[in-house]
Amino acid sequence: GDFAATPVTCSLTTPIAANSSCTINVTFTPTALGARTGTLTVLTGSSAYPSLTAALTGTGAAVASTLVTLTPTTANFGSINQGSTSTAQTFTITNTAPTSLTIGSFSVSGDFAATLNTCSLSTPLAGGASCTINVTFTPTATGARAGALTVLTSSIYYPALTATLTGTGLATTTPSYTLTSTPPTSSVTVSAGSPANIVLTVTPVNGYTGTVTVNCVGLNVTGVACPGKSVNLGAATPLTLTITTTSRVLGAGIGLLDLHRPWMLTLVILFGLVLAMLLFGARNHRLLRGAGLFALLFALLAAGNGCGKGGSAPVSTTNPNGTPAGQYTFSITATDGVTANTKTLPYTLIVQ
Repeated sequence: GDFAATPVTCSLTTPIAANSSCTINVTFTPTALGARTGTLTVLTGSSAYPSLTAALTGTGAAVASTLVTLTPTTANFGSINQGSTSTAQTFTITNTAPTSLTIGSFSVSGDFAATLNTCSLSTPLAGGASCTINVTFTPTATGARAGALTVLTSSIYYPALTATLTGTGLATTTPSYTLTSTPPTSSVTVSAGSPANIVLTVTPVNGYTGTVTVNCVGLNVTGVACPGKSVNLGAATPLTLTITTTSRVLGAGIGLLDLHRPWMLTLVILFGLVLAMLLFGARNHRLLRGAGLFALLFALLAAGNGCGKGGSAPVSTTNPNGTPAGQYTFSITATDGVTANTKTLPYTLIVQ
């Protein structure tokens, strides 16, 4: 068995004298848990007692440091997005003692959560048996996070078992989008009455899908309009915002008798002379003669009017609703109905 004997005063070469004694030492080294047995046998030269025996017993007990264990003792849950939950990791409680023990309670600290898997708070854990607890990690902030799993047992050697828990919280990757101008610029220059085109690109981020509406905000200028546009995102999408402006000049209409123009004056004079000649050629038509005289008079008046003006250029008329010259700051904003976030580009409209 698990016993060993060594002579102390007894000798295999020296006989034991009459009425004398000697001693043998026996040690016990259990190789397994529980009850162990053996026999000490001594052979003698006595014809009456040629063999002497002694029954040996003992109990193998577990080493204190391995009676109850929790494995692993450290666990890293890696990098997890803030607010997301990791895959569960399993922790095993092993009872190597010959007798059962009770799990009194368990708890975790930090951004970790634990649930009983095969372990039970009501059913004792038998000797030589094991059970498991699952732990998950849900970071509430970014950066390194730490905690601990603690299990209380009825073991007299290790009433509290602990495991160190670590993990890293990452910034939440919420689906979103970006708004950029192409080419990158922050101003546009136009003459009053001309349009300005602003080319933009809306790009989805982290798998964003949805409708984004782009508008000009704060562009409250006389004669200026900037209609908004919407795009449905699935990939980077270009769009163009067109800003319209209004001319400050209505223009100088020519009119039927715009005698300020030399070619119009010449045409009127020639028309009058020709008409007069035709009318005076018709002798029997007094009415026609009267019309000829009127046309001749008209031509003379037109000629006089033209000479009086000296052939000067017509005067243009100012439009009161025209866009004033100046620099106007505003913003181009993009909004959506999914993530409710707003992207803004500062911009300047320069009207000449």
